[in-house]
Amino acid sequence: MVLGGDFNINLNKNSSEKLRMEKFAEELCYSQLVRENTWTRIVRINDTQKFRESRIDLVYTNDSTKVDVQIVDYRTSDHKLIVVNIKAEDLAKDKKRPKDEPETRESTMVSCIRHGKEAE
Repeated sequence: MVLGGDFNINLNKNSSEKLRMEKFAEELCYSQLVRENTWTRIVRINDTQKFRESRIDLVYTNDSTKVDVQIVDYRTSDHKLIVVNIKAEDLAKDKKRPKDEPETRESTMVSCIRHGKEAE
């Protein structure tokens, strides 16, 4: 399972929101995969331009061995693009597919759920 998005909780700063998010993830046995800043903005402070950065775009998973994350700066937004790659071939190895069901990424995930095994 993968959960991702713009949470607007800066993991670079100690805050009650950060602590709640970390506790929530820990209770679900999820790990957070984004390790670099994902938001950058130039702000003016006393006639001086400074960069403000944060790590607010996050990706959580309960199986980090099957998920890769790449951060891409396209410079079209103040947020960086997060590319999430789920290794579907690992899912195919973990399940038993009925012989009449074709092997596809979608059928792998449906089959895992249908057979009572959570698709991690």
